[in-house]
Amino acid sequence: MKLALQGAGVSTGHVRNMKGIATGLAMITVSENDNTIVVVPGANGRVDRACVDSINKELEKYDMVVLQYEIPQEKVCRVPTAEEAERELAEKASLFTVHRKN
Repeated sequence: MKLALQGAGVSTGHVRNMKGIATGLAMITVSENDNTIVVVPGANGRVDRACVDSINKELEKYDMVVLQYEIPQEKVCRVPTAEEAERELAEKASLFTVHRKN
């Protein structure tokens, strides 16, 4: 995946490999009126505040940064409450992809 991203011109300079720890995994089962998602956070769940702090300044130079909640929200947003985090993200976002039930 990393090579494919690089081939498409996406910067992967901050993608880190954690020895002995796999990336995150989600298994989704879908039935007619319901779905279930089982998440194993893996390396994504181990991103800590120091990791985020080490790249925050550099992120300012990019035109776009993609954020997903595969990394704990308090690390991504760096604000004390979920309500503030969602407001901060909404104010900065230019595109939302929303999961909705049909």
